[in-house]
Amino acid sequence: MDLGARFFKRRLVIAPIDVGFFIGVIGVIALAIVGALSYLSARRLRGESAWVTHTYEVLNALAVMQNAAAAGEANPVLSDAVARVRGLVRGNPAQVARLDSLPALDLAHRDEYLADVARMHSEQFRLLRAHRTSAERWAVRSNAIIVLSTILAVLLMGIALVLLHQDLERRRAAEDALRDSEARFRSLIEQAADAIVLVNAEARCVDGNARAAEIMGVSKADIAGIPLSSFVFADESGRAAALPFLHYGHITRGEYVIRRPDGSFVPVEVRAALLEDGHVQIIARDVSERREIEHAKDQFVSIVSHELRTPLTSIRGALGLLAAGRLDAVPEKKKRMLELAASNTDRLIRLINDILDVERISSGNAPLERQSVAAIPIIEHAVDTLQPFAEKAGVELQWAGEDLEINADQDRITQTLTNLIGNAIKFSPAGSVLRVSVRRDRSFAQFAVADEGRGIPADKLESIFVRFQQVDASDSREKGGTGLGLAISRGIVQAHGGRIWVESEVGRGSVFRFTIPLASQTVAKGVESNAARVIVCDDDVDLLEVLRLMIEDCGLRTDIATTGRDAIGLIEAAEPEVLVLDMVLPDLRGIDVLRHLHARWPSARCIVYTAVYLEPDDRAFIRASGGVILTKSRTTPEQLVDEVLRLAGPSNDSIRQKIG
Repeated sequence: MDLGARFFKRRLVIAPIDVGFFIGVIGVIALAIVGALSYLSARRLRGESAWVTHTYEVLNALAVMQNAAAAGEANPVLSDAVARVRGLVRGNPAQVARLDSLPALDLAHRDEYLADVARMHSEQFRLLRAHRTSAERWAVRSNAIIVLSTILAVLLMGIALVLLHQDLERRRAAEDALRDSEARFRSLIEQAADAIVLVNAEARCVDGNARAAEIMGVSKADIAGIPLSSFVFADESGRAAALPFLHYGHITRGEYVIRRPDGSFVPVEVRAALLEDGHVQIIARDVSERREIEHAKDQFVSIVSHELRTPLTSIRGALGLLAAGRLDAVPEKKKRMLELAASNTDRLIRLINDILDVERISSGNAPLERQSVAAIPIIEHAVDTLQPFAEKAGVELQWAGEDLEINADQDRITQTLTNLIGNAIKFSPAGSVLRVSVRRDRSFAQFAVADEGRGIPADKLESIFVRFQQVDASDSREKGGTGLGLAISRGIVQAHGGRIWVESEVGRGSVFRFTIPLASQTVAKGVESNAARVIVCDDDVDLLEVLRLMIEDCGLRTDIATTGRDAIGLIEAAEPEVLVLDMVLPDLRGIDVLRHLHARWPSARCIVYTAVYLEPDDRAFIRASGGVILTKSRTTPEQLVDEVLRLAGPSNDSIRQKIG
């Protein structure tokens, strides 16, 4: 279809309201025509009725005239009758002529006179029949016109009303759809990760979303009326307002800073556009994390360059001396140069392996082969591996722990323990004791590596887990290492759904601790093997711990997962009665996990326990599959557990009393 055809097709589309109005006008015109026809028919009918009445009067007068003439001679009654007839038929020339031609009334001409009167009577009677027939015909015609016109008018009005009703329904549906669309759009605006602010022509804020209030450091209700120049600046000096030209409606794009009421600054990337109504829409993205990443990247490149160049320089220098033959006469120095080259080569290999490890772990490309493993053998293996290193440093290694089963990748946990124990040995004085232990901490196994070294300052307790960060910059040269071991350990522990931290006192030593989820059979000791099975999936480790203990305390078997893939693995292992699922997960969408559950185990029930807005399609699927939607801000963990018990099946009354 060409553009012209599409244009005319679009132009010929008439809205129901236009058709209804047009038909309504036709109906009104039809009613007007009905009224006019009714008036004309009534007028004609009155005329015919008048003629019929007049004819009857003429016939009565002729009858009187005929009776008076029957005497055979003139008399006053006859004269009056003749005069009355003459007056009545003056509009009928034929009758007037007949009346004038009547002979003189005497006995000789009586029969002739009566015959003429009879002819006049017959003619008048004929006229009576004609007018009566005409009146009846007009009456029938008028009634038919009135009935048909009324039916047509009513039909047209009915069609008009139907079309008007359809249009009103369409408009109502459009208004409802518009309201729903506005509500969804408003919800999207409120949940946007970027700050969105509306500014008027005076460069004052009119409205803003929740993220804008968070970045500005004010409540959402206080946004309206704030001058733009009071919190947006070109840099952290805070002297020059950055966006004065927004007052004139220009378009702005660039990076600025927002000053909060407490004096802190937030770097933002701004994009502002002029709207049709004269307002300016500003979208500001917090780039604090991006700047930190860029800084960390620059620092990373700088450190890696230094760490790579230093051993390469040593290797090159040693090999250069050997290649030149300058040490051939001194075997001891030649051997020393070879050892130096080999040592720096090992250092380069360790550095490269550590860099690859930390990148794979941080990007999520290091898959974990999780299984139920015993914690004690992992400690034994790590201690045995590092025992020669400890003996060389004069450090005594001791270990102890509970017999626990953990859900973990054995090699990765061994790597973490080896990193922590190796660091502790390097910073422990000769003659000190290094203790490694593991104990149960609710639904986790807590590993601990305690040394008697120099300790860590309080301001370094967190930064030492960052890449290439050490307590003292000289440690890299004096103690060896790449500065990546603790960053790798943190990545491994967090990937398992645990956490890692350090407790330290300067001059007294440090204790590095990390937690790993226990295997389900360890946690579920005391829970009957035939008890209902519940899977809880959430990326909040603390919340998982609380829910796991509460549900297991009710006698239900409980497995936990911090990622969507872990949850799918647990779903594949065995059918759960109930899945408690957060919709926001680090790797998959919650709705995808739910669809997998429904496809694998259609009878399993699900509780969506989330704090985010659900799309209508997702909400419909959850309810269609028998799921329950609970909002975190409105549902306590106790209420959630009660819902789990309800969905898990019968015979939970005693359990309900237990948690009540």
